[in-house]
Amino acid sequence: MHEFQTFLLDKYKIQDIVQIHKGFSNDEKYKVSLKDGTVLLVRVSSPDSYKRKKDEFDVLATVYRLGVTCSEPLHFHVLPSGNICMVLGFIEGEDGEEALRKHSEDIQYKMGFEAGRQLKMMHSIPAPVDLQNWYEQKWKKHMSYYESYKTCGFVFEHAEDIQRFIEKNVDLLKNRPSTFQHDDFHPGNLIFHKGRYNGVIDFNRYDWGDPYHDFYKVGLFTTHVSVPFAVGQLHGYFDNSVPDEFWKIYTVYMGMSIFSSILWSLKQEPSLLNSMIGNLHQILKDHNQFTSHIPSWYVDCDNIDSL
Repeated sequence: MHEFQTFLLDKYKIQDIVQIHKGFSNDEKYKVSLKDGTVLLVRVSSPDSYKRKKDEFDVLATVYRLGVTCSEPLHFHVLPSGNICMVLGFIEGEDGEEALRKHSEDIQYKMGFEAGRQLKMMHSIPAPVDLQNWYEQKWKKHMSYYESYKTCGFVFEHAEDIQRFIEKNVDLLKNRPSTFQHDDFHPGNLIFHKGRYNGVIDFNRYDWGDPYHDFYKVGLFTTHVSVPFAVGQLHGYFDNSVPDEFWKIYTVYMGMSIFSSILWSLKQEPSLLNSMIGNLHQILKDHNQFTSHIPSWYVDCDNIDSL
């Protein structure tokens, strides 16, 4: 019997419990089916994550009340062991890595358009006023990644050229607004059902800062799954008119992602390093060794633009 069952049995009649193993979160995740047909998602976290998980639950409640299509936050509970239990509404469907390729480019584009609209809605939530200046925070974090990269033992082609590009353009990040960031917005964390966007999941990495920063996963992951979806996401977010300012800032974040992604792979998922390096080489190609702001996958999207 799972520890959280005692808590749930006081509130619900349980039919079935199935553990979910997909994803990189440290949480234990369970799909809980009730006898009345309702389906819940239970996330169990370690005791030392209390503050972060309580903040996550509260921010999810804010996002849900705003009208964003996401899991409804139902219960936040500390179990007898000290583990943290979050009970959420379950979003039916498949994640985008599985769902998108099953549909035409037209449908992929429309799914992306709605995802962009939803992301724009989340970015309407302002950051707390007492947060550190975004530019200073991001630059400090990047330089920490860069210094760690130089001693990690892995050499990435054109790394020094990329760093020079970042240093030349980092002032673009000054005076950027700070809002809510999902910080992991890509097809693997988006759910689709019957050819329609059905919601965003996994808020455990949420943060506060420049809303444009939420787009770096487009070049890192999304375009490898579906370019039409990526284009649709941009058009939905920017109401069909992507400003040139966005591309300049986006490219700085893509450059920064080279170093953070290498370190993440080496530390967290070494088995995925080769796959990640392939993605990073594609970023180099997309931006012509960082001599172009607008990536080639978007420049070549004329046929998608008319969908």
